[in-house]
Amino acid sequence: MNAAARDTINSVYVNDISSVNRIFNFETTYARAALVLHMLRGVVGDSTFFKILRTYNQDSRYAYNVASTSDFQAIADSVSGQNLTYFFDQWIYGQGLPYYTYSWSFANVGNGIYQIDLNISQLPHSDPVFFKMPIKIKFETDQGDTAVTIMNDQANQSFNILVKGIPHNIVIDPGNYIFKNILQTEVPKEIIPANYSLEQNYPNPFNPTTVIRYYLPHFTKVKLVVTDEIGREVETLVNQEQYLGGYSVPFNAGKYSSGVYFYTLITNDFRITKKMMYIK
Repeated sequence: MNAAARDTINSVYVNDISSVNRIFNFETTYARAALVLHMLRGVVGDSTFFKILRTYNQDSRYAYNVASTSDFQAIADSVSGQNLTYFFDQWIYGQGLPYYTYSWSFANVGNGIYQIDLNISQLPHSDPVFFKMPIKIKFETDQGDTAVTIMNDQANQSFNILVKGIPHNIVIDPGNYIFKNILQTEVPKEIIPANYSLEQNYPNPFNPTTVIRYYLPHFTKVKLVVTDEIGREVETLVNQEQYLGGYSVPFNAGKYSSGVYFYTLITNDFRITKKMMYIK
């Protein structure tokens, strides 16, 4: 896919206002614009985002009047204390979305601490050439999860992050705050599973949350479902294609009755079920 093909999603900003259909285009004027606000919330944080909206809403200059994107940006800059020009330039006036690829490896640096070497790159675009964004990354280890936010401001960029415990998976943008595509990534050979496996949930018994972990030896369609004692499906936890590696999925049974439940991992060529106990 070339840069022109990746930029087929038009900008929110409309240069040529002679077309009513372009002005009121659902994909850009409504859907993309709504995503821009969602991404702004991810960039500045919840409390600052809602303060920006309140300040904008209460500004007497715009009550029963008109306002431009630059007016809104000025308030966002002032309230957040950030220069958000880069954000508005690429998401309001630019086109397309980032296509990320990433690879990572890790090394033991002692005392249970591991250094993760992470590389993130973007396929080239025309406008902008690449997207500058803060990206939240979750590192899953045998000692728990660690989340950090890095500023990705280069088309190809490397980062070194220290985590506690042996890493087994990383998740880019776990809160899905960036309008993006993530392409196939390289997984460290040390953690490539030889076979499918489904671990016993932990803790077990649990109240009311537990974590289910499984491993995939290759890219496949994955479904993870929870059923009750008589086989009725209670909840679908995963239903999507996933790359090889290890995955941790939380299950909250707070709205269900105490008792025995079953969780089943289903792929294109594998199926396994295990039992868990929920006790209030």
